[in-house]
Amino acid sequence: MIDRLASLRADVAGRRLTGLLMTYMTNVRYLSGFTGSSGFVLLEPKRATLFTDFRYETQAAEEIEPGVLLHVVADGTWDDLAALLAASPPGRRFGFEAGHLSVAEHERLSAACDSVIWEPTEGLVEGRRAVKDEAELEAIAAAVDLADLVLEGFHGEIRPGVTEFELAAKLEYRLRSAGSDSLPFAPIVAFGERSALPHATPSDRVLNRGELVLLDFGARVDGYCSDMTRVFVVGRAAEWQRELHDSVLAACEAGVAAVSDAATAAGVDAAARDVLAAEGLAERFGHSTGHGVGLDVHEAPRLHRRETGRLEAGNVVTVEPGVYLPGQGGIRIEQVVVVESGGGRVLTRSSPELIEL
Repeated sequence: MIDRLASLRADVAGRRLTGLLMTYMTNVRYLSGFTGSSGFVLLEPKRATLFTDFRYETQAAEEIEPGVLLHVVADGTWDDLAALLAASPPGRRFGFEAGHLSVAEHERLSAACDSVIWEPTEGLVEGRRAVKDEAELEAIAAAVDLADLVLEGFHGEIRPGVTEFELAAKLEYRLRSAGSDSLPFAPIVAFGERSALPHATPSDRVLNRGELVLLDFGARVDGYCSDMTRVFVVGRAAEWQRELHDSVLAACEAGVAAVSDAATAAGVDAAARDVLAAEGLAERFGHSTGHGVGLDVHEAPRLHRRETGRLEAGNVVTVEPGVYLPGQGGIRIEQVVVVESGGGRVLTRSSPELIEL
């Protein structure tokens, strides 16, 4: 944590800012260790202070890492910050997270803390979070393993007569029972033609024999997320189901093979998308090929055709091409991959093949 703060201070100083106010709770956790739902961190040249309220006084004192001071708010949040900054020499410039602070809150902040100049910033912490250290990689791998373990014992729950609601509830229960801190997102459970909805919300739709079952879910361990998608069919797969799954699996494998610290985000997207284009399926693949995974289930880097950046060793990304045929069904296959020197290492261990139940 001390190294993270020091590195961020150097970047902030390089931008001719005195300090940085971080209000996005994921970034607050990353830089302080605090896991509560309310607070912010003020980074200054010689100190970092976590501001939170009375509800979290004990929790914050137990969680914050060395190098971070604790300030429990007595009055209004911005009033306490203003009191701390009151002695600031005129003209000092502090950055704030423009993507995470509302216009109304920015107006309150500026009015209360008028002894400094507030400058918008973007991605200063998120860029650092994109490259994981060994402890972070271990936590993500543990979250992937937990999800794999749950899926391995879940096949028996997928049977005719169950509803999407019921299967989603059972999946959530098993994930939490297996040790997931919380769920990174509500599981996607979709049957039959509803599997063509990329982000389907579970319904009272009943599962019948011969239908596709799409499961998209994840686990969280020590705050870090996993994310996976697998597709099943109840009974013997129809020819179109198997052919579509084969095409998407080939695209997924091509995307995984393209992952390395020498690759561009757009290049990985193209590797997967080109496979589907050759099959005449590219128009039914309407989302990006993947995204970063960490403390947030969706974070940098994004594997998208318009992204210009390169991947770095230590990035963790999903590769998840999908093809969706309205009124018929859809296939998505999602792997979690660590970017390493010269290639990518797949963390997800459960089979990506179409499984007939």
